[in-house]
Amino acid sequence: MVTQDQGRCQGVATHDQHASRDRRSCWFETAADSSAHTQVAAERLAAPRDEDFFAYNLISISQADLERVREKLRTTFRELRSLVAASEPEEVAALINLQVVTFQAGPGPG
Repeated sequence: MVTQDQGRCQGVATHDQHASRDRRSCWFETAADSSAHTQVAAERLAAPRDEDFFAYNLISISQADLERVREKLRTTFRELRSLVAASEPEEVAALINLQVVTFQAGPGPG
């Protein structure tokens, strides 16, 4: 849960299609807009710290296996949220980003 204490947000903020806007609002109120997190990530890609971890995998996969990948990421996301919820003390803010974006061929010309 995200709370505000002495002007600082504490807890976990998540961008989950099932999460309510109220749970995220504290974090978004502290930034000029929600793209601030993306801007920080882009800056860190250009100048990563030793402890930063960036990875991606561009793949070609069957639809059935893609569903397995999605389920594994959902499971990982739930496990991470549970770990964060139980973590004490809150010492470090971090951004964890999990995405699956598919590229579908559009209709052919004419």
